[in-house]
Amino acid sequence: MLFFISLGVFPQVVCLFPQIYFTYMSDSIWAAVALAFIIEGLVPLLFPVQWKQTMQKIATFEQGQIRFVGLVVTLLGLLLLTFMLR
Repeated sequence: MLFFISLGVFPQVVCLFPQIYFTYMSDSIWAAVALAFIIEGLVPLLFPVQWKQTMQKIATFEQGQIRFVGLVVTLLGLLLLTFMLR
């Protein structure tokens, strides 16, 4: 939260209505978590065989490969979030 304030994101909202801003951010975070659950749940619901095969393939990856995939996905998410906040 302080990261957004220090970057000057929504400064007028923070100054004029701090309680509304913090409530809005809280709601946005919960909405993002709920959306992540929905998306994560749809894949095994709609494609259970392919999902299981993919999980078995991922289980054979080395730890470094899994970390690299996690890094790439995290960086893509941060990049997308940065463009959304502009």
